[in-house]
Amino acid sequence: MLPVSDAFASAGEGHWPAQRPRRMKAATQVFERVLLFGIGVIIFIACYAVFNNYQSYFLGVSMEDQVDEIGSYIATGILKVAEKGNQTEASISLKIPPRAGNEPYIVRLSSAGLNISTTVTGYSRFFRLYGLNKTFVMTGESVVSTTVSELLIYKKGNRIILL
Repeated sequence: MLPVSDAFASAGEGHWPAQRPRRMKAATQVFERVLLFGIGVIIFIACYAVFNNYQSYFLGVSMEDQVDEIGSYIATGILKVAEKGNQTEASISLKIPPRAGNEPYIVRLSSAGLNISTTVTGYSRFFRLYGLNKTFVMTGESVVSTTVSELLIYKKGNRIILL
């Protein structure tokens, strides 16, 4: 009978159990690299979608805020013109932004009040003008785009006209 140490030595010259180094097949390497590339593409698409959603949300919020501020500014201008009671003719020129939330918009003045609506998304905001429709006849419309950034509010007698 052989001693225990001799039995291990005869199994593979010092390696027990006898192991051969394993090689990866070429197909396995290609599959791993394609899988890694696919995971990278999926992560990129997911990040793009998340940031695109954030951008569209914040653009909508900023557009609504800008329309509100523009409407308040124009309504203040209309009130300033209306306060010039003794004068039969008065006007005020307002410099307004050419776009609200990167969209052109339309400013409409009617007997009900002031309405501002964007042309692309259709967002609309209405502003009451503190009972001015009882004293004045109000009319006018202006399409604000990149070329028009000035608004003229004109008062003649009991009419307020938006140009």
